[in-house]
Amino acid sequence: MLLEAALALEIQRTNPKVSRDLATVYAQEVVAQAARVDVDPWVFHGVIYVESRWTARVVRYEEDFTCSVGLGQINVRTCKKERVEELKNGMNNIAEMATFFVKIKAKCARRCGGLRWLVPYNPGQPRYVGWVKKIVDQAHARYDGPPEPAWPVPKVRTDLHLGWVWREETV
Repeated sequence: MLLEAALALEIQRTNPKVSRDLATVYAQEVVAQAARVDVDPWVFHGVIYVESRWTARVVRYEEDFTCSVGLGQINVRTCKKERVEELKNGMNNIAEMATFFVKIKAKCARRCGGLRWLVPYNPGQPRYVGWVKKIVDQAHARYDGPPEPAWPVPKVRTDLHLGWVWREETV
């Protein structure tokens, strides 16, 4: 529940035109799909942030005569009206993203650590994974709190004094 609420807040922060109710529905779907395919929900957010800023009905016609549709800019070979309309539905688009994540993770054979398995999601942009990772890291920092230190932190002694004492004067 807390994750869904944080994700809904982040969706609205990213795109204030998305209503609170719709942001909540999207967040619930992202969390469900992320659990189904074992991907961090913030990766969905990072990809959608980079691709469409949570704008469900956007269609981009590519130079190779394909089109990229919806929240995750799912690329389809034929821009048939029925298929495009199906992917403009945010819930369908999130589900398609999850399915595509499974495929590209399964095909990743080397250098797959971190988010490098995401390279095929947008292979024409060499900085794509870095952009998504930045968004994911920011979301973790914002909603998960500070990371645990990698080394032991010494306890601070509170019984030490500096050799002088504050004294309040009474009038």
